[in-house]
Amino acid sequence: MTIRGIGFWDFLHGQTGVAPNGIEVHPVLNITFGSAALAPGVQSVPDDPSQDAEDNVRYPADVVRDEDGGRVRVYRGGEMIGDALFHGGAVVEDPSIQVLFAGNTWDETSERPVLRAVRTINSDARFNDLAKFGVKTFGMRVGSRDLGAIGTSNSITDLDVQRALANAVEAGRIQHLDENTIYVVVLDPETDASVASTRDWMSYHSQFHPTDLAMRYVVVRGGLDRAKLGDAIAASVFRALINPAGNGWF
Repeated sequence: MTIRGIGFWDFLHGQTGVAPNGIEVHPVLNITFGSAALAPGVQSVPDDPSQDAEDNVRYPADVVRDEDGGRVRVYRGGEMIGDALFHGGAVVEDPSIQVLFAGNTWDETSERPVLRAVRTINSDARFNDLAKFGVKTFGMRVGSRDLGAIGTSNSITDLDVQRALANAVEAGRIQHLDENTIYVVVLDPETDASVASTRDWMSYHSQFHPTDLAMRYVVVRGGLDRAKLGDAIAASVFRALINPAGNGWF
């Protein structure tokens, strides 16, 4: 069966069968059943995961499809941004950062290097270079809070991260009122996480809609040494600022 319609991100308000990120086909414009389900104009997913079937855009090798069919750009080390060519998409113009410590092993001593790495972004020359893309690169506000455990085991997926963020918003523990906020979710060393069935990453960024506002977030792997931690946070924050939806700058 093929359903065609308008992609719509609703906020989570107790709907039956709701997707973790609130996405709906709303309204439905066409339904095709049976052997003719692959209707004219509907293309199958190509063998090359870096080639988008709909808009024929070739994405970098570090762009992967996540569990809900969206695109996530992972950082594995090396160049933080690369040669960016704008082809459409949003930019976070007046950013602030909220660091969320996920897991139950955090204390003041282990949190300190993470907060230091985030606050260092303001003085990073590569951050200042984002001004040419329309990003305000001074006076960036930084806050932090504990997110608590994610999921029910030490092996989680990106959908588990989204559920934890959505639950925190619904419970009022996160006041998500500004889509210019980047939420940096830092996992503890005991948490093993995957995105799109890959564990080959240091950090990644994505977005979803727990409310009518897009929630832009970065996930950072736990247990990184200080140098890798700083690079992982900075790289995915920079990418989230200039390409939060993952559909431009390539």
